[in-house]
Amino acid sequence: MKPVWVIILGWILLVPRVGTAWRGPPEEASFYYGTFPPGFSWGVGSSAYQTEGAWDEDGKGPSIWDAFTHGRKEQVLGGDTADTACDSYYKVQEDIALLKELQVSHYRFSLSWPRLLPTGVRAEQVNKRGIKFYSDFIDALLKSNITPVVTLHHWDLPQMLQVAYGGWQNVSMTRYFSDYADLCFEVFGDRVKHWLTFSDPRTMVEKGYETGLHAPGLRLQGTGLYVAAHHIIKA
Repeated sequence: MKPVWVIILGWILLVPRVGTAWRGPPEEASFYYGTFPPGFSWGVGSSAYQTEGAWDEDGKGPSIWDAFTHGRKEQVLGGDTADTACDSYYKVQEDIALLKELQVSHYRFSLSWPRLLPTGVRAEQVNKRGIKFYSDFIDALLKSNITPVVTLHHWDLPQMLQVAYGGWQNVSMTRYFSDYADLCFEVFGDRVKHWLTFSDPRTMVEKGYETGLHAPGLRLQGTGLYVAAHHIIKA
């Protein structure tokens, strides 16, 4: 019962009592009473690693999360991996049908860096099948009047960059990320107008490089979080 009381208390604190005069700006009053302004956009979101599956198919390289879940099953709930996940790599039309059923106007999803650049380095290899997958997906969204909102990096750093350079502990990631971002802008930028760089970077660096609870599982206490965060800010 405790969570219910917390929710009720929060509602009482945030919502003015019925009959009291609203003293704030008129445009804010509607929010407090549960309505949204004209033109408000509704959307849903996902991330590549958590939904796509097809972890080693069509030229995709491994990510740090692939390595983490395969090699440290004792640290992952149920010993699970995202090798298949929601299998959305093969269910694009089904996913879009669900989005239309929800009547949302925007869909936020992330690009898999290692699906586009298997080693993480643009100069080494660009996976054309990965580009085609996302290009077709973006086209299908737009055809259904759903606006794509694209995240460049949602935690799934190419494993080769982690092995060769230490991942976000190395300042060279800023250059490789820039090259990756430029590729994305070049091939998808004619249709994608809303971009996000990193998803929840604080959690990514804290649990990935400080506590080791997330990929890549490093415990560099005292420095890991700050060094990684510094390089991400640069990127």
